[in-house]
Amino acid sequence: PHPGVGPPVRPKIAPVKGHAGWGAPSFTAPPKQAPDLPAEAPAVRGLRPIIERVASLADAGRIREARDLLVNGHRRRESGGADGVVYALTRGHLDLREHALGGALEAYAGAADIDPLLPEIHYFQGLVHRKRGAWEEAAEALRRALFLAPSFWQASYLLAGAFDRLSSPHAAASERARTRRCLIEPAPPMTFLSHPLFVRWFGVDEVALRRLFRVPRR
Repeated sequence: PHPGVGPPVRPKIAPVKGHAGWGAPSFTAPPKQAPDLPAEAPAVRGLRPIIERVASLADAGRIREARDLLVNGHRRRESGGADGVVYALTRGHLDLREHALGGALEAYAGAADIDPLLPEIHYFQGLVHRKRGAWEEAAEALRRALFLAPSFWQASYLLAGAFDRLSSPHAAASERARTRRCLIEPAPPMTFLSHPLFVRWFGVDEVALRRLFRVPRR
């Protein structure tokens, strides 16, 4: 772990085995593998049909329609809890897709206000800061994600790149070593509150990364 970061703590909303009803793909699954859909978490079951339609529109490139549907559908529902987190994350993903970085940061901050201990929020914040060229902020966000989920290999890989940009070659090498360990060592798969489409949009190609680190596919 990065110096100065304490031991991991359990997230308040524990994303385990299909939490939120997406059956979200793990980082060890092929990027485009269709996920299974286990029983939905009650708090998100009502939002799921809207998010599915939003994702379908977004996948077709109809981002504005997707955003309008998301906003109008959410106005009719409670804004807190898991529903609120999923809404804020999805709003951020749509903004990020259109390179509206300020809007994406605002949406992800809204998700963090509801549940600051959900690792994927900090991962996506790190992605936005990388696109802004704000490498200190990117590193800080990715370290938070890894503090909450030490086996989060995507965050580790992106953090190594941020250290490169910050001219910290030793930290970058150490982080890449952790990325490789995360890919080799068995660990519980990461799952997401975000819809699998958005995880695929903003993820890292595991097959290519395993080839880079010369790690056999599972």
